Amino acid sequence: MLPRLRMMIKCHRGMSLIELMVALTIFALVLVGIVPIMMLTIGYNRDAKRMISARSVINNLSETLKTMTMADPWRQDDGDPNDLNNNPLTPAEPPADHTMFDTEHQFTINWNIRQTSPNQQDIRIFVNWQDRRGQNRFLSTDITVVGN
Repeated sequence: MLPRLRMMIKCHRGMSLIELMVALTIFALVLVGIVPIMMLTIGYNRDAKRMISARSVINNLSETLKTMTMADPWRQDDGDPNDLNNNPLTPAEPPADHTMFDTEHQFTINWNIRQTSPNQQDIRIFVNWQDRRGQNRFLSTDITVVGN
């Protein structure tokens, strides 16, 4: 029985150092190809989540503005009928009618109001943020509120 056991041990001695190095090299090459794709995917997922959050903020603010009366300070027009496009991303740009900061999502929210008739307002809402590369991004929507 002892010679048979010695024969089995000799046949199954394990992996050589060269086999181990080849396996680790193949594993490293596979990782080098997968890790950048994973990092890119994580970045795109983060950008998509920011976009979804921005849409949610716009929807919530537009619904809030629709329920307010025209006398509410958030629904006051500054008197400039040409300022609907004012979305200041830098202090040098013309200011928006109203601005607020969302600390949870790191958004700057601007909205401009144009009084089109005594009981109708056009409102444009901008949500601004910086993406993962530091570039300014924004999402906007227009709503028309009649009455109130």
